[in-house]
Amino acid sequence: MVFLLGKPPRPSTIFPEVFQRLEASGAEVTVQLPHDEPVEAGGLTTAGLVVHRGLDDRALALVAGLDSIGVPVCNPLRGTRVTADRAVLAAALTPRWAPASTVAQTWAEVLELVGSRRCVVKAAHGGGRGSSVLAGTRSELPADPGTMPPYVVQEFVPNEGVDHKLYVAGRQVRGLLKPSSLTGGHTSDGEPFEPGAELLEMARDVGAALDLHLYGVDVLLGEAGPVVVDVNDFPGYRRIADAPALVTEHLADALSLS
Repeated sequence: MVFLLGKPPRPSTIFPEVFQRLEASGAEVTVQLPHDEPVEAGGLTTAGLVVHRGLDDRALALVAGLDSIGVPVCNPLRGTRVTADRAVLAAALTPRWAPASTVAQTWAEVLELVGSRRCVVKAAHGGGRGSSVLAGTRSELPADPGTMPPYVVQEFVPNEGVDHKLYVAGRQVRGLLKPSSLTGGHTSDGEPFEPGAELLEMARDVGAALDLHLYGVDVLLGEAGPVVVDVNDFPGYRRIADAPALVTEHLADALSLS
């Protein structure tokens, strides 16, 4: 099993324990860093499974080449590419799971679309916090967002200010309650919770629709029920105590099926 990672795995992440568990199960684990060192595709063609996370477009092209010749990859490339573009993601999630959204090509168009309504505006590309995700009416939004177009404009969902984060590994789902980044700022803290049947079904259905195996789904509980506000592939699974075991189990199963 080969891990292609965008940066070296830190001791505080799930990776050291995942590697240890996989090796204890008999799997041979190799880690390569295509952002920092040359990686030859020919050396990966016999890999039982290529696991990738945090790669740029150049490195993802390497994964795409492996995928095209039948090398199993996780996550599947379609899911990774959908979650990397919020405009594509919003289209894939609306109207079943996500708020109504419109893509704007300029910031002036954003301000015109928002008007006096309270909306959430996201840069199509960029991180999930800071200037790439803003909320407010036209008068509350900045004159210059500091990010590049296009933008996704979504209806603001009135909520209690808590993100219900659903972390998924295969069919296993774990929940974490965190203050919404739109109201409380970014924090790595959170309180685990047991997702109910509706959230479990939503998390699994989103993964199936987007072709994801290891992913996170951010949900708000609105007045009309839960809505998905973001999906990310291969999250950090922070504060999920059994995440290394769950991820290891899924990867070991995927390896045995390859």
